[in-house]
Formats: sequence, structure tokens, C-alpha cells
Amino acid sequence: MTIGTLPDDILLDIFDFYVHKANRADMWHTLVHVCRTWRNVVFASPRRLGLQLLCAFGRSVKEMLDIWPELPIIISDHGRNPTKERADNVISALELNDRVSRIFLWDVSRSELERFVAKMQVPFPVLRDLTLWSSDEMAPVISDSFLGGSAPHLRSFWLDGIPFPALLNLLSSATCLVYLNLENIPHSSYISIEAIVTCLSTLAKLEDLLLKFQSPRSLPSGTSQIRSPLTRTILPALTRLGFKGATEYLEDLVARIDAPLLEEIEMKFSNGLVFDILQLPKFICRTEKFKELNQADVVFDEGVISIKLYPQTGTVDPTTLTLKISCSELDWQLLSLVQPEVCTDSALSTPSTSTFSRINIRIYKMT
Repeated sequence: MTIGTLPDDILLDIFDFYVHKANRADMWHTLVHVCRTWRNVVFASPRRLGLQLLCAFGRSVKEMLDIWPELPIIISDHGRNPTKERADNVISALELNDRVSRIFLWDVSRSELERFVAKMQVPFPVLRDLTLWSSDEMAPVISDSFLGGSAPHLRSFWLDGIPFPALLNLLSSATCLVYLNLENIPHSSYISIEAIVTCLSTLAKLEDLLLKFQSPRSLPSGTSQIRSPLTRTILPALTRLGFKGATEYLEDLVARIDAPLLEEIEMKFSNGLVFDILQLPKFICRTEKFKELNQADVVFDEGVISIKLYPQTGTVDPTTLTLKISCSELDWQLLSLVQPEVCTDSALSTPSTSTFSRINIRIYKMT
């Protein structure tokens, strides 16, 4: 039997494996150019094969619409080549809001972002993935009418350095959200602990959460009286937590949440050497997997001390706990390391990590 005599259902299985293994949005183009039979098989099963039109640099949206059937659209654009034609092409794609399923806008300028966001003030009913990253220090503020104020099918959202005061209102509608990365959060877009916990309580499918503030000035109110609440919000699907900012903010956050499936934490503190780390170890001890961490790597490098805890070598479990402390001098780093809040049983030690089976220390040349 030759491939030309295979029945359509077998061809479809082969095409499905090929397209998903390649993990590229436009790999199906190769298949439809082989012959009419293959073309018919591909276009007869657009959902199974995940057929989408890729709007990227150098591809005219208008030409794609003339050639291909009505398929979901992916917008992927990088600001490295700032031309009017390129930006106009993105605008043309955004105008097809009822078909746009994924948007990736990297390193775009303020003027470009203003144009793009202006076209995104209406609902995008099939949008699943959204990345917005501006290279401009004075990025425009996103209004509360962004995406029509709702994103019910959004699964991943990455916002980098862009003020969005009404962000949590939008996220409260994104009940399918799995990945949330809020990076370089401007001080003008400070998110209160109460507001972020309330929002997280609606995101039952969230697996990956990263909160990274631009400035250590973003502190919760009443930091001197942080206490564990009577009830905590459970994040049932969360497996990874990343944080960069003031210790007080993280302390207040972890005092209010539980994440029973958590596998990885990475923290970077940026507000000095004196830490009152009391809630973090309690949060860690409430997560079963972290009780098995009994080895440690301590690394001094480029103004940062990094402490990574992990299970015994050869363990299949990928669970890790990483703590990073920003310091400008090596002696300050050593001072941070020996602080009781950082290294005693009352802090990062859990019942089984109070005695480590192995500790590796590496010091790189400091500049």
C-alpha cells in the first residue's frame, strides 16, 4: 500500500501527528500544497488539526484572506522593524476581532501600542492567548474598555510594563485562565493584596502565577500587622509561583492563600537586607511536596544571592524552591544569608529540610 491509497481517516491521523509534533501554526501549509486530496482532507478537519492563519512580519493579512478559508487568526509581531506597513498589517488583523485567537505583541513602541490597543476596545470572543510588551518606559495606560471588559476564553495572559488599572476587572471574567504573568508592574498600577486574592479566588484553573513589580515601593498597607486570616483562599491548580518585589507584599499574599499542588516557587526580594519572613515558611510547610526538600545550592553571582532547595538527586519529582536576594556587595550577601529569618528552622526550614543531606556553595567573580 502506498501513501496515495491510504483512506482519508488514516491520512488525517498522520496529518494530526505531523502538525502537532511540529508545533508551528503554519505547518499545515505544506500539506495542502501536495495534492488536491490532501488539501481536501486538511480543510475538512480544521478543528482537529488546529488550522489557524498566522499574521506575522512580512505576511499580508489581506492576501491571506483572499487565499485561505475563514480560519482563526494568530497575530505575532515584534517591534524590531518599526514600519508603517507592518503596523497597518497588525491593525488589519485586529479588525477581525471575532476570529483572533492569539495575540503576541513584543517590544512595541508607545505609538504602535496606542494604535493597537485602540483597536482592542471591543470583545474578542475567541481570544485564548494574549501577550503585550512595550519597549517604551512611558507605555500608554490601558482603559477599562479593553477587550470589551471581558475575556471568557483567555487561557494565558502576559502583560509587561504596561499600566492597566482595570486589569483585575478583566481577569475576573477570565475563568479559564491557566497562565498569568504580570511583569514590571508599574508603581502607578499597584495591585492591593485584597484585590489580587479576590481575583485569584475566581481563577480555579490557574497553574502558573508570576507577579513582578518594577519598584520595591509597592507595599501592602498595614505591613507591620500581617496576620494569617481565619480562612485562606485555595488555589487548587497552582503549580508554580514567581514573585519579585517587597518581602512585605509576598508575606501578606502567602498568609492569605493555600496552593496544595504547588511544585515550584521562585522569589526575588528587592527592598533591602532586613526581612521579617514569618508567613512564607508557614505557607511552604502547608505544601506537602516541599517537605521532601533536603538538598541546597547557594550561589553568589552579580549582586544576587540565590538559594535553591530541591529533593534528593535522582528523584523524579521536579519540586524546587528558589530564593533570590538582591545585594550589591558580597559582604552584604553574606550578611543576608546568615540572617535568622532566612536560614533558621523558623523560616525556610521545613520538618525534613531542617537538616540538609547536601549543601553546595558557589561564588562567582563579583564586578
